[in-house]
Amino acid sequence: MKRLLSLFGTVLAIFAIAWWVGLDKIVEGYADLDWRWTGAVLALMAVNLVAVIFRLHRVLAHFGCAVPWAVTVRASVSGFVSSLFVFNLFGSILGRQLVLRRHNVPAPALVVASGYERFVMALVGLAAAAAGFVAVFGRDTVAEALARTPLVQAAIVVPLALALSFAMAGARHEAALLRKLVSGPALARFAGVAAISFGANLLVFAAYVAALDAVGVDLPFWQAMGAAAIVTFAASLPISVNGWGVREVAAIYAFGALGVSSHDAVAASVLVGLCATLVVLATAPLLARRAPEAVATVRASVPDNPLPDFDRLAGLLLAHLTAFFLFFQIQAAVAGGWISLNLADPLAVLALCLVLAQLAFARRLPVALAKPFALWLGALSVLFVFAFVRGYFSFGFSSWAFGNRLVGWMVLLGYAACGALMVASFGGQGRRRLAESLIATAVVVVAVYSAERTLLSFGVTSYVMSTNFQGYSGNRNTFSFQLLVCICFALAYAGVRLRAGTSGLWCAILGVLLLGMWQAGSIAGLAAMTMLLAFALWRWPARRVLLLQAGAIALVLAFVWWAIPNWLSPPVARLLAENGAIFDPSEVLAGSSTAERWNTIRAGLAMWADNLLLGGGLGAIVRLNLGASGAALVLHSTPVWILAELGLVGALVAASLPLWLAWRHRATWAKSSAPAHVAILLLVAFFAVFSTVHDVAFQRIWWLALGALAARVVGMPAARRE
Repeated sequence: MKRLLSLFGTVLAIFAIAWWVGLDKIVEGYADLDWRWTGAVLALMAVNLVAVIFRLHRVLAHFGCAVPWAVTVRASVSGFVSSLFVFNLFGSILGRQLVLRRHNVPAPALVVASGYERFVMALVGLAAAAAGFVAVFGRDTVAEALARTPLVQAAIVVPLALALSFAMAGARHEAALLRKLVSGPALARFAGVAAISFGANLLVFAAYVAALDAVGVDLPFWQAMGAAAIVTFAASLPISVNGWGVREVAAIYAFGALGVSSHDAVAASVLVGLCATLVVLATAPLLARRAPEAVATVRASVPDNPLPDFDRLAGLLLAHLTAFFLFFQIQAAVAGGWISLNLADPLAVLALCLVLAQLAFARRLPVALAKPFALWLGALSVLFVFAFVRGYFSFGFSSWAFGNRLVGWMVLLGYAACGALMVASFGGQGRRRLAESLIATAVVVVAVYSAERTLLSFGVTSYVMSTNFQGYSGNRNTFSFQLLVCICFALAYAGVRLRAGTSGLWCAILGVLLLGMWQAGSIAGLAAMTMLLAFALWRWPARRVLLLQAGAIALVLAFVWWAIPNWLSPPVARLLAENGAIFDPSEVLAGSSTAERWNTIRAGLAMWADNLLLGGGLGAIVRLNLGASGAALVLHSTPVWILAELGLVGALVAASLPLWLAWRHRATWAKSSAPAHVAILLLVAFFAVFSTVHDVAFQRIWWLALGALAARVVGMPAARRE
């Protein structure tokens, strides 16, 4: 399904560009095509292909998967050919694995190696794109764009969160891995792969310059190279089939800033894409060749040089990095509008690729999910596809339903896979370490964001998206939801901390999380938090002292944060409140969005009344112009959204797992103190409260937590079963 959606999205983007720019104008750009420059583009892309193959050869060797050069060539070509038809990240992994599996390279090893390769490519490409932005738009424009993206903040938060996560536990596996990653040989290998990637990028940049000359566009060399760096980075994002569609949109944006017409920019971009495709197709006959002697050599070498445990390495890296980057949302300008991208989304896609690759080639899942949960995910997937098709035939294609719901659902499955892979690799300890990394990141985000909002009040920093206290999630309700998930995990593992005699740090951490909830100022969040704390105080008497101490810490911090500025300087306190550093309850209680939220809920209920069984179809509610400005609003209630678009059938499917859990474990969960059972109980309880007034069904952290809690611990010692 992910492949079909990506292919459909790419085709749709290509047709949209052709309609917008004008296909006749694009074709006119090739009327006087300079074939000498076209030959140069073809030659540059051929050399680039060799550089990319060499990079894969080195990366595989770095991870203990050294294969002959001929095998690397065939694997690379297979990945290139597959990427012509499937979105580029999954297509590349799928095509490579078709060849490498015959040489005893396991799917987790290839996923880890490909993830490492993509990470290096992203760093090099991002640095080149940043330089390109400076060359094309100037430093002031770049500084303004950086002020809208929390990349610097992520660079501060992630190391601090890593240190705090290590302080919570021995983190033996993580510490050993970190030592390996920062060792001299590892850094030298990283520098080598980065140098190859930079050289490959320079070849592509030069190909764009040659393509512009081929269609008769003359630009200053360094400006053309800078714009090409922007286009190349955009085309490398794993959201399209071989870069088509995304590359052309980026070309219109980057080259258009230099005065190039839209049709010339698209003509040059398409020329580069066609030349790259021709080079790939020219090498495709290599796939028909067999190399039995190479297979025998590699297989013979495996016992002497065993491969690392890539299953555990993949689970460890994907889960922890996802936990660290999950809290960062980036706003990107596309076609006159804004889209939200999460820094952890590529990691979730990698996790999904690993699961699908294992399923395709090893005929097994790398994780053991609880059967009811697996069936529930399958039923939801079928439900979303059916609702999208129903909506398509009812009111036409909905880009919101396609991008935010269908494609978004596949990304959410990737987040669930991240959590499940960690538990499959490290058992109950892995689940606990994932929870600790989430909690550590949330605490550091609260601290860093509070400091930043304070500095912002005095003009020291410039990053600002809203006066709300919302972390780096782009919305205070989203941030409150993230904090609530972390509070659920903190309450679930409080008993473990008490038994270990290490409750002091845990108490302070819980206090900071409670302070963050107050600062965020979400009414639904505060209501859910109150319910959770009241239930925990009633249900677990042994944890009452810890909870009361955490509450006292939160109250003291909130009082100090609010009272000292008001006591020392009321004008400073007002300045802090205006810039979101201090929560002002009157702002929330007098919010202007309440009426619009109730309008969406009433409209959703009316839609359900017209379509009781099957609903109006995916995307139906968004089509209604309900906002005060005439813009479509998202329905702010998860149950009402399900009823409105998926109907009573969808509501029964969505509620089937929670209802089954409540009935199946009605006599045991109320008495159980196992961290996983407590976490599930608290998560479902607060979700039921929060979701009534907010659409939170697609919150990434929720599905990451569910994946970790639904994974079964099998084949491990009791010590690793929590």
